Amino acid sequence: MKIYLSILLLALFLPQINYAQDSTLVVEPNFRISIEQKELFRTFEFDTIAVEISPTESPLKGFALKIATQTQFFHIDEIIPGDFYNDCGWEFFNSREIISDFSAENYLPVWQVIGLSELFADSIRPSCYKTDKKKPLAKIVISRNQFSQQPDSLVPLFFLWEDCSDNTISGMSGNDLYISKSVFQTFVNQPLFQQNKFPTTQGIPASCSKPSSLNAPKKAISFIHGGVILKEFVLEDSVISDK
Repeated sequence: MKIYLSILLLALFLPQINYAQDSTLVVEPNFRISIEQKELFRTFEFDTIAVEISPTESPLKGFALKIATQTQFFHIDEIIPGDFYNDCGWEFFNSREIISDFSAENYLPVWQVIGLSELFADSIRPSCYKTDKKKPLAKIVISRNQFSQQPDSLVPLFFLWEDCSDNTISGMSGNDLYISKSVFQTFVNQPLFQQNKFPTTQGIPASCSKPSSLNAPKKAISFIHGGVILKEFVLEDSVISDK
């Protein structure tokens, strides 16, 4: 049986963390994760695109994301921890390019990103599990492929679902797993897939969520796709006056 890294880590490590919550305060989980929309000149060499989480009242202690793009104009060099991870002092971050049926067939990069607040319960705890302002969970480092053809002006970066473990957040109890409830498209030029089947860019299929089962995943995350808006570099005429 194939065991996915994200499920393995969440199952092994996250339940070990204890977090005291006021039982009288019940906050409906609601998360919003977005990929930045960024304008870049076509002549850019390197840059970063943020994967951001919006302010939320609900804490989280782990996330597992899968991100892809549809272009050969730039390359994803790496995905590094964002400000949320660093500022809160989380302990584990892993990102890697993976080979899947989608990426192999389309020659497109697909990356898996996992962040955990703690690996083991010990005396050293993260300083926070939520944020009151929008912060990057991770940053996508890209570099331009100088030998590729010029693409359209809009290059999408999007969340991709290939199995039920993709694009999830773990709650504080260790038993709460949050999945997509809505997905907002930014650019129209994204891969088209059959509805409610893997792979998809439209959120987790209904087959992954069975409300009647014990500790069933909860639909609590809104995802917003993003990408790069390419523009021409125009050197404006300058007036040079002799002094």
